[in-house]
Amino acid sequence: MIAMTVVRCRGLMAECAVVASWIKECVRRCPRSWSTDWVGDEMADPEYDAIIVGAGHNGLVAASYLAAEGLKVLVLERLRRVGGAIATEEVFPGFHVPYCAYICHMLHGKVIDDLELRKHGFDLYHMKWSYFQPFFDGGHIIGWRTTQELYREIRTVYDRSLAPPGMHVMSSWSLYYPAHPKDGPWDAAKKQELIELHLEILSQFAPNFRECVQDLTLETPADIERRIGMTDGCIRHLDVTPQQYFSRRMPYRAPVRGLYLCGSGTHPGGELSGAPGHNCARAILRDLEGKAEDRV
Repeated sequence: MIAMTVVRCRGLMAECAVVASWIKECVRRCPRSWSTDWVGDEMADPEYDAIIVGAGHNGLVAASYLAAEGLKVLVLERLRRVGGAIATEEVFPGFHVPYCAYICHMLHGKVIDDLELRKHGFDLYHMKWSYFQPFFDGGHIIGWRTTQELYREIRTVYDRSLAPPGMHVMSSWSLYYPAHPKDGPWDAAKKQELIELHLEILSQFAPNFRECVQDLTLETPADIERRIGMTDGCIRHLDVTPQQYFSRRMPYRAPVRGLYLCGSGTHPGGELSGAPGHNCARAILRDLEGKAEDRV
């Protein structure tokens, strides 16, 4: 599984036999439930107008926009579920969490409206504060709200389906850890050391935190890559640095004609926005029409 979702379109034929063979191999390896009945031998006459390799949120967004314009779209996914890194999974019996989605209020409003997600049960619970930054000396910075309001807000449970009654789930997304440590690969000892470090840090702000934890799991970059398929466990596919902003990210149009990229490595980058999928779909549709694409 590569780090970037790719799209291949009929009408803009891929000119590279290697890419064609690679796509056919993706089809062969995908679970039958996702690959449906596409087994075409001739890439010059495919059964589908567009093939999305990878059913992460950007791939699904791109597929939805293309299908809405009348294209026949096939979405391929090697896992037995869709959603990629943002899918909610049962980590322990009765406890559910999206491993790599630590924020979702960035989902673009245009994507929500265009795809009519609210009609299908989608909703967002907006926090009434922007951030809470504690410091080891007891100080803190709070955005927009008073301390009393903040404490009341963070004790509110919005989605009670994530844990059994009276229980909670918590995720700690920590930056930055190397995909390949200098002193050797990630092993059980290194992971346990990190677990103890995180428990110690969190307990400095919530003294009874360690005693409240019934079970936990830790995923290193290697674990994320192995489970989801993201290279080096990087949810943004390319680090978001000044050298890789805007037009310096991966292009929607790959050098091979008919091959497109719509993953987090493209503009505007990672996080759960859906914008890369939207922009890639617009690029495809504009290319089919011979026009410049609209971006968000």
